[in-house]
Amino acid sequence: MTKEVIQFKYNFVFSQDKKLEFILNFDNKTFELLTTDEPPYPRWTELNYHRCPNCTLTEEQSKYCPTAVNLSQLIKTFSTFVSYETVKLIVETPQRTYIKDTTLQKALGSLIGIYMATSNCPILSKLRPLVRFHLPVATSEETLFRVISIYLINQYILYKKGKEPDWELNKLKNLYEDIKIVNKTFCTRISTIVEKDAPLNAVIVLNCFAEWIHLLSTKPDLNLLEHLLM
Repeated sequence: MTKEVIQFKYNFVFSQDKKLEFILNFDNKTFELLTTDEPPYPRWTELNYHRCPNCTLTEEQSKYCPTAVNLSQLIKTFSTFVSYETVKLIVETPQRTYIKDTTLQKALGSLIGIYMATSNCPILSKLRPLVRFHLPVATSEETLFRVISIYLINQYILYKKGKEPDWELNKLKNLYEDIKIVNKTFCTRISTIVEKDAPLNAVIVLNCFAEWIHLLSTKPDLNLLEHLLM
């Protein structure tokens, strides 16, 4: 790997000694997922196939949904897997290696979240800073802490540049409202092509995080936030 590329490795080790490895390369500056896949892509990846109602892309800009394109091979691989299957997840990043025994839906949700955030979706790409500081199979509290911390750091940078910061988290609330819509619509999209429920439930797990963060950004639970800092 060069300094211009950052690599993550996701390994799924199943009880029957089956192993699946996914290598993800990212542009070090933009953290866009680097891929060699080229069209034609499956029909379900087309932009207007169960299109998100809040999508701002046009067919002139992209015939395909960038998130669906990123996920097409992954969804195909796991389309016959059940969500409750147990798996040992091994994630290698440049800084460290994570190992976790968990369910497939949680492990897969962690990987799907990366593919979604590092696509060129105008909405989901706003989550790329979270991928740079990725924490596999994070808990709700860990996710909340990372999201709000990164968001407030960004507001402080805006403040130092003389721009108006959003200390009340209003724009964060709006972002997660959009993310909820994307997640739910994407569930509809992939439900038409999977045989079993692992990919679908993995996205539902991600949406549970989005629902929780949206709720807390709408009516911040100061007791919870203070608890995270004690």
